[in-house]
Amino acid sequence: MTSLRHSFVRERSFSPRAGRGFTLVELLVVIAIIGILIALLLPAIQAAREAARRTECVNHLKQMANACLQHENVHHFFPAGGWGWGWIGDPDLGFGPKQTGGWIFNILPYVEMQQVYKMAANKNTAAKKTALQLMYETPIGLFNCPTRRPPTLYTWQLGNQNPNQYNQPRAVARGDYAMNAGSNYDYTKNPVRQSSAFCQYSYGPSSQTGYYSYPWPDPKNYNGLGFQHGTVRLKQITDGTSKTYLIGEKNVNPDHYRTGWPWNDNSGIYTGFEDDNYRLASRDAAFLPYHDRPGFEPQCAFGSAHRDGWNAAMCDGSVHVINYDINPLVHEYYGTRNDKQTVEPPP
Repeated sequence: MTSLRHSFVRERSFSPRAGRGFTLVELLVVIAIIGILIALLLPAIQAAREAARRTECVNHLKQMANACLQHENVHHFFPAGGWGWGWIGDPDLGFGPKQTGGWIFNILPYVEMQQVYKMAANKNTAAKKTALQLMYETPIGLFNCPTRRPPTLYTWQLGNQNPNQYNQPRAVARGDYAMNAGSNYDYTKNPVRQSSAFCQYSYGPSSQTGYYSYPWPDPKNYNGLGFQHGTVRLKQITDGTSKTYLIGEKNVNPDHYRTGWPWNDNSGIYTGFEDDNYRLASRDAAFLPYHDRPGFEPQCAFGSAHRDGWNAAMCDGSVHVINYDINPLVHEYYGTRNDKQTVEPPP
């Protein structure tokens, strides 16, 4: 019995199966399987992240559109277009045509950003110039699409545009959304369809004292929701609020998301009427919506970093995904508030 027991113990102690581990081949197979699973899951994870970013972008547009409608309800017109690319918003100039800043500055009180809006309020000239500089250097996450770039400060490339109004900024806050400037922009006061070469935005008066002598464009020649020195009333959207663009994502060259070199993305969010914050919508190729792509920067077009389409808020506050291959005529009709064309609201 003793011999048998010792033999059994010996067999168990020295069995080759007792301490057997993985072979190199088995490890490689496991690693390969894990790699395949990661490769299969990664696109799904990226798609889920992009879906979340798109939802956030849609929410941004809803907030901005609602702010514009609140602005219209209080002041009886949509946010003013401002004076031009040489000017930024000043809280002491009210909300009408005398306001130097554009639509983003004008809706700040309606998106719970009163503290930014009032940074330069009731100050003397020197203090106001410093406060306006600090405002220009204040990013707000609402005005950035999370798919494209974060709300931070970006290099200021142009130098001070208007030293009479504000001090030289070190960097500026940029945005990813633009108000609909219509299907035609003609600074020579002739309502004709333009090519990209004529997509011009004015500096505006060289000083505030030049307001009354400046040759402001005729509002009758503009059919969008924002234009230089102009305001639009709700009753002027005769095509229907659900069929007219209010705000949309703007096209930006991915090569320069952070550099600020393209002329249509080189200023800040608080400026007056210019192509950084206002875009056109017409049947012409230069003004159709485009997906962001390297080396391509149509000056005045809508577009987006989202691959499946760009987000646009209509004048009734609704937000829709618009396909990049939208019918050019339909795109122009959506960009025009009073063309009397029959078109269905976006799906």
